[in-house]
Amino acid sequence: MADYDARVQAQLRHSGRWSTPVLAILLLGVALWPLRQALVTNAVPGAGPDVVSTFWGMWWFQQEWASGAWSGWTGLVNHPHGAFGTVLSPSSAVSWALLEPIAGAARAASLTAALQLWAFSLATGWLAGVAGADRWGQVAAALSVFVGRYLIFGLGEGSIVAVAALPIPLGLGAIILTLHGERRRLAALAGAACIAWTALENPYLAPVLPGLAGLAWVRELLRARGPRGDRRRWARLTGLLVLGTLGVLGIAEIFGRSASPDYPREVAGQTVTWLGQRWDVVDLPWARATPSEWWQPGAVRWTTDATAGVSAGGGRTLGLGVWLLAGIALISRTRASLAPWGLALVGLALSVGSLLGQMAAPFLVLNGVMDAIARPLTQPTRFLILPVVGLAVCAGLGVTGLRARLGAAAGLAGPVMGGLLLAESLWIGGLSLALPTTPLAPLPCAADLKQRALDAPEEHGVLFWPWDAQDGEPGLAQLLQVRHGLPAPHRGIASWMLHEGPVIAELRTAGLANRPTPRRLKRGLLRGLGYRWLLVDTASDPKGARWVARQLRAEPEVCGELALYDLSRSAALTPDPE
Repeated sequence: MADYDARVQAQLRHSGRWSTPVLAILLLGVALWPLRQALVTNAVPGAGPDVVSTFWGMWWFQQEWASGAWSGWTGLVNHPHGAFGTVLSPSSAVSWALLEPIAGAARAASLTAALQLWAFSLATGWLAGVAGADRWGQVAAALSVFVGRYLIFGLGEGSIVAVAALPIPLGLGAIILTLHGERRRLAALAGAACIAWTALENPYLAPVLPGLAGLAWVRELLRARGPRGDRRRWARLTGLLVLGTLGVLGIAEIFGRSASPDYPREVAGQTVTWLGQRWDVVDLPWARATPSEWWQPGAVRWTTDATAGVSAGGGRTLGLGVWLLAGIALISRTRASLAPWGLALVGLALSVGSLLGQMAAPFLVLNGVMDAIARPLTQPTRFLILPVVGLAVCAGLGVTGLRARLGAAAGLAGPVMGGLLLAESLWIGGLSLALPTTPLAPLPCAADLKQRALDAPEEHGVLFWPWDAQDGEPGLAQLLQVRHGLPAPHRGIASWMLHEGPVIAELRTAGLANRPTPRRLKRGLLRGLGYRWLLVDTASDPKGARWVARQLRAEPEVCGELALYDLSRSAALTPDPE
């Protein structure tokens, strides 16, 4: 064991030189490539409800920072009652908040996504070095995360929150270094921090690092009982697990204080009898991966609105070259590749969801546990990040094994393998994907609204008709709120707990409907709820917009493509008809 420790430490000292500035800049360019259209057009990368809500969530964090962002009350949503919210992927939110004043809201989202991809790529390459890959093996591992489509597809389909997983490769490396590195106590502290960080960044992946550290803990406990056992390894792992678990419990408490008791709603509505018990099936078929998707590229279909999620697909390929190199690693670097291969297989098994055909799958059991301690999970494909990491490390080990057997040609093999991986990514892999984009609607009166809100701070909410009347469709209202920055009636993130219930019921009592009805639009009630402005989307329903104009008996101001009504003006202050 001491010889193995020495080899690991020597490998780390040798591989520390792999991340040269030139290579780091190259990888940053690779990470920026799929975001080029969003950067040029000044749009938000990705499309669909999850992308919009994540973008809005980063803006919301910038407004709240240390107050409402950590399970505190926020008055920016569900106005005037508010809600209790918690930031998702705080590293992305902090990055966006720092970049937004420089690059603007939309481009800051693209740069934040690129930085997350870049850091994840570098961390995976570093992990490959910790596992035993040489310099070119680490380059191959860093490039491999872009060869498969999952990372880039997940960015465009589910936002950066869906693929934020930087603590996973960092935490895995910290666990290895806790056992075999030189600064083992520092590594143990880093591993504990990564366990808590994962729970904060991507709750789906929260069980991964504690589970793997627990397996290592059991192994070291059994070894420590032997005549040549080292109890110090076991003690360090114990400290790592205890500190990490305490961190997860603290974060679970933060999320729990802001979690809606009604989320997630029962989705699939199925039950399955297995092992003599009845299990709830929450995940829907379209949220599950099928084994053929892992290596067979298909037509890419994106979610562009709330109704298109069922047909989205084509983004779960892991890369043919990555599979080939990972297979070579099993032959040439068997011992070193067993652990990352195991990680990949666990992720693949969980990604198929609760059912594989008519058979129960491991995700069903995991969801039963999650339902007991927190809440069930709805997106099993989130676990594909594990084979992305595991197979990338194996690909790096495969390149290392090939170079060891090629002798004089080894110097050429590394660049050739890296070039082939990059070519596959550009041809059919992640870098070949053209991400959809979401433009930010112009709102030229935004600054004027903020200034005028200072006159009556207790009455400065903004309604967006007809979209605010459609509960469950907050996307357009959220994009507008990023512009005007004033309180709105939408509920924020779907999992948040609303204070005093949804305000939409009271707005409907005041006559705010998504189409003309016999009811009157009661201006007094709207103002009593703290709303001063009504933005009307005249293009979506011209007939309904004319109905609003007749109800308010006032000429609207022009605000770009929207009509703006100030409910405090004298023309709108006439008594509401009975």
